[in-house]
Amino acid sequence: MLFNTGAFIFLFLPAILLIFRFLASRRWIRMSLSALLLASCIFYAWANPVFVWIPLVSGAFNFFWGRRLRMSPIRTNLYIGLAFNLGLLGYWKYANFIGATLLQAGVIHATWAKVILPIGISFYTFKGIAYLLDTYRGSEVVAGSDSFLHFLLYFLFFPDAIAGPIVRHYQFLPQLSSDIFRFDNEHFSRGFVLFNIGLFKKLVIADRLARWVHDPFVQVHQLAFFSSWTAAVTFGLQLYFDFSAYSDMAIGIARMFNIELPINFDSPYKSKSIIEFWRRWHITLSFFLRDYLYIPLGGNRRGTSRQVINLWTTMLIGGLWHGANWTYVLWGAWHGLMISLNHLWGLRGRALPGWLGQTVTLAGVVFGWAIFRSASLTDIASFAQDMTGLKGLYCTSTSSGDPFLPHFTQKAWLITTGSFALWAPNSQQITARFRPVPWMIALVILLFLKNCLSLNSITEFLYYKF
Repeated sequence: MLFNTGAFIFLFLPAILLIFRFLASRRWIRMSLSALLLASCIFYAWANPVFVWIPLVSGAFNFFWGRRLRMSPIRTNLYIGLAFNLGLLGYWKYANFIGATLLQAGVIHATWAKVILPIGISFYTFKGIAYLLDTYRGSEVVAGSDSFLHFLLYFLFFPDAIAGPIVRHYQFLPQLSSDIFRFDNEHFSRGFVLFNIGLFKKLVIADRLARWVHDPFVQVHQLAFFSSWTAAVTFGLQLYFDFSAYSDMAIGIARMFNIELPINFDSPYKSKSIIEFWRRWHITLSFFLRDYLYIPLGGNRRGTSRQVINLWTTMLIGGLWHGANWTYVLWGAWHGLMISLNHLWGLRGRALPGWLGQTVTLAGVVFGWAIFRSASLTDIASFAQDMTGLKGLYCTSTSSGDPFLPHFTQKAWLITTGSFALWAPNSQQITARFRPVPWMIALVILLFLKNCLSLNSITEFLYYKF
């Protein structure tokens, strides 16, 4: 089920909110949490009912194995738990990729049935990995850790099911033991505002930008310098507004239930270095990779050369996590290169001026988006020639000029949305300023009506099947 559909906005969400609030008002705590868990199962089953068992089995395993690990914190138990989670993710997400690679290399010669990717598997698998590693490290036992109901709800909670944020158990579980069952008007109203801002980003901004992304990336061999950079910038803005929209909506929905999810975006295109960018873009993934991959590999504790290797390894795996394709691996390698150069530059005590640092960072990120969006390594090679000017500044395939240069409407949208991403307050800052005064309430109502009128077609979020 998608957040940007009438079924979710007018049926599913109001129904579970009313049921949850009714049960909570009667202090039927377990029943209210059970209703929320059932709603989460329905949410998963909506896309494909056959796969709802996967998060349930994964959640049950991690709960009981976490208890075993707490009683016997030995490496063997940790490795078994990690093997289960990585095996689950590896089969469902990478079986097709591995099979296709082996077939292309001539290692195997038989075809196989395609494995269908279940929604959300990357995100709840990361929850399981983080929980087991934290338990093994002897982290403090938080309230709710010993409740199977609480843990399953943490694992399957529907707002962050499809595309995060990646929530740690110690951030979520204690909230189920606190007074979240009392209706909080401020939390609900700000959650509703944040949800509508995210919905507006998706329906009005991201989906419109998407119209100008498809053709250039399909006809990449016909692009030139200006048209290739325009395509990459357009996709970068589409991805920013699409992914941040989901995060806003997820946090907003959770807040309506009095549950706080961590912020996932903090105006990343305002960053003045690539290191700062990754502290602002997909924040929960960045912290996950840092805490559970980069630091265990040694971080910066074993010299500069080893740190660079650790950075590259972390970003390569982070790229592969985004999708089972060599293009994502190359995208991770590109960011690993940029972060490594940034670190080496910093070790020399140097820093670019603010405006220049932001310009260089944006150029590197946008070039990376061309890698990220490309369908194949061949397309990436073509984009690299286009964006470095090796094919000329303009496409000369038609007598009427470069057909891929933006027309007036596209230029206006790129300038407007780019300005918002670079200089405007972000969703969290706007929501924090919300007050229940008449003119603000009127603006929110108008925004909601605009969103309703924009529900013309159903489009998936870009991270829907990551």
